[in-house]
Amino acid sequence: MKTIYLHKYALSSGKISEVEGEESDGLFRPSQNSEYRYTFFHTPDYSLTLEDALKAAEDKRFKKIKSLLKQIEKLEKLRFV
Repeated sequence: MKTIYLHKYALSSGKISEVEGEESDGLFRPSQNSEYRYTFFHTPDYSLTLEDALKAAEDKRFKKIKSLLKQIEKLEKLRFV
């Protein structure tokens, strides 16, 4: 068994999950007693260390904030005729 830190759902759930399972060829399959047991995860969805998972989650958060600011700017410029 290997432990990974799942950050795929960090923005929606607000947490990084510690999940045990098997990893092979860039895919991670959680163990049968995990809440994620019916799912496979690709390498960009998880990290092997908590520090890397925290960094990835912060990067996702920053990108989301940047995207939302662009949307706000676009809406502020919008004028109806």
